[in-house]
Amino acid sequence: MPIVDRPNKEALLKALDIFLDRMRPFLCECLRHAPGATVQSALERSLKGNQSTNFARNLHSHADLQSAIEVSYFETITITYWEEIFSSRFGGDRKIVQKFRKITEARHRASHPPHLRDLDDEFTHGSLCHIAYVLGSIRASEEREAVSRLREGIGEAANTSSEADSAANMVVERRLQKADAAVLAAEERARVAEARRREAHEQTKAVEISRVLMKERAGAAEAAKRSAEDLAQRSDFARQKAERRALAAEAGQLRAEEQMLALTEEFQELEKRLKEKEATHRRVQKQETPFLADFEAKGDVIRPDRDRRPPVRNTPRYVNWLMRMILSGKISRSQLCQIAGDSRIDGRLVH
Repeated sequence: MPIVDRPNKEALLKALDIFLDRMRPFLCECLRHAPGATVQSALERSLKGNQSTNFARNLHSHADLQSAIEVSYFETITITYWEEIFSSRFGGDRKIVQKFRKITEARHRASHPPHLRDLDDEFTHGSLCHIAYVLGSIRASEEREAVSRLREGIGEAANTSSEADSAANMVVERRLQKADAAVLAAEERARVAEARRREAHEQTKAVEISRVLMKERAGAAEAAKRSAEDLAQRSDFARQKAERRALAAEAGQLRAEEQMLALTEEFQELEKRLKEKEATHRRVQKQETPFLADFEAKGDVIRPDRDRRPPVRNTPRYVNWLMRMILSGKISRSQLCQIAGDSRIDGRLVH
């Protein structure tokens, strides 16, 4: 059967073409505001599974990005960027998501109708209403009017149906409304759950970061503790070394004091002996002075210039000569010892 014999399908396909021509640029314009992404990357980020594969294939076969966007992507894209973009664009109207789902179903049934059968009037009328509703939401007035005219050309099945059919339609509509409300509630719960999941994930990340920081701080504290213990150990070693040095210095000082005392005592002893020698010397001089004067008066004084050689030993003249030489300092003690030899007179003079 030619397509002209299926007016409902033809009207729905025309409305879908109008819808796609207006919605594709609208979606691309909205996706320009996606955070941190281009239009293509925003599309690729939102599509998953078969939709992602089909989009890549369409992008390869079509000349532009908009032509690669299918009707079935609208619902997924809108849900993905609802909070960031589309909530404000559609005034917070979540029914748009359901409209996209029904329009996708209409596209599928219009492309694959039962063999030799046209689309149902009521289904076609409802699908055109959904398309007009979405076009009105984006303020596409001309496109909305065009779809409305296509809807008016369809036989008014709803007006000519029986009261039983009307009642059945009302029941179906109420069920659909309840289903839509349940879907919206489920989506809202899913959104809240996702938000909580993200919050829990962020909290988990924060806890993990805190744990890592605490571990790093504990490591730093342990290193500081080891450094402090090492410093304390070195300080204790230095203190012990200083104490040993102090003890050694104190012992050295005691030894020096003892040596000083010993030297003082020795010096005092030497000084005492020197004083005794000096007293003995003065006493000897005092005793020998009259004797020498007597010898000089008698003319027996030794004349070194006349008598260069000593007189014969064991004579009074030799004794006078030797005393003169000793008192004048011309003969030292060591020389006198050499001169004395074994002679008793010379030995007496030495002592």
